[in-house]
Amino acid sequence: MLTTVYPLCLRFAAALALTGGLALAAVAQAQQVEEKLFRLPDGEQAWSYTFSKGQPHPVLPENWIFVVAGSGCAGLQTFLPAYFRGLEGESGLTRFFILQKRGIAPADDGKQCSDAFIRQDHWSVWLADQQAWIRSQLQQAPQRPRRVILMGISEGAEVVAGLAPAVPGLTQVILLSHSGSGALDTYQSLAQRYPHMRAGWRTLQGRLREPPADPDAARIHGRSWRYWSELAAVQHLALLEQITVPVFWAYGGADGLIPDDARRKLQQNLSPARQRLWRVCEYAGADHGFHTGERSRLPDLMWQIERWLM
Repeated sequence: MLTTVYPLCLRFAAALALTGGLALAAVAQAQQVEEKLFRLPDGEQAWSYTFSKGQPHPVLPENWIFVVAGSGCAGLQTFLPAYFRGLEGESGLTRFFILQKRGIAPADDGKQCSDAFIRQDHWSVWLADQQAWIRSQLQQAPQRPRRVILMGISEGAEVVAGLAPAVPGLTQVILLSHSGSGALDTYQSLAQRYPHMRAGWRTLQGRLREPPADPDAARIHGRSWRYWSELAAVQHLALLEQITVPVFWAYGGADGLIPDDARRKLQQNLSPARQRLWRVCEYAGADHGFHTGERSRLPDLMWQIERWLM
């Protein structure tokens, strides 16, 4: 059975309400985010972000967290390091490593994705770029970190499932705001649930049956034909079954992008041996960004991750 840690979520939420968030403020430190262009093996470049939280500890190991962000073309500059407030390095000095997709500048607002971005926005590029980035950072380490963690957010969680088998020394995986199924399986489930999505699903299915002359130029729902075709070929549940390290899976109970039966479906498809490695944190009433109304549950979630790492 998939193990839930939801009661812990409740306890921390209550603590925040009592202290007004002072517990987090006490350990939070101003973090400087380093932005650099990373040269990819084919000569292209993508923006990277690195920063650390906490202090070196004589006993606790360092956490090296490689984060794969979600879809779209918005730069991460305005979201860092605030997105990770609550994960403050109490479990050991925590280093964050993030590589953005090609074609995104740090301050891009994401309102209009360029044609160059859309052409390169697909599974095989994501996987190759992230593999090169992670390999580069680990090779530069003076010594191999004892904890190497992959964190995938939304679409990034799907990429993490593909990355996991090839990351040397991987110790933990974190999947946030993801259904636990492949992108097209999720789309189909949502189309069955929401009538307004059914026409879009039928359009996608029809278009995928007709390969275009230029799969990078042809567009379906704002993405390239190659984007959808490559995602359709990914056996996501098989990739999750290959993960042999502990997994932390968190999502909002009111996330409109996650089918109601997501947990049940994953439980049916994972072997009992793999299920024992998983911890699940569902935030009742929270949306895709872990908000309940005007309140963000992200600091609470990051605190849960910190406890799990300890």
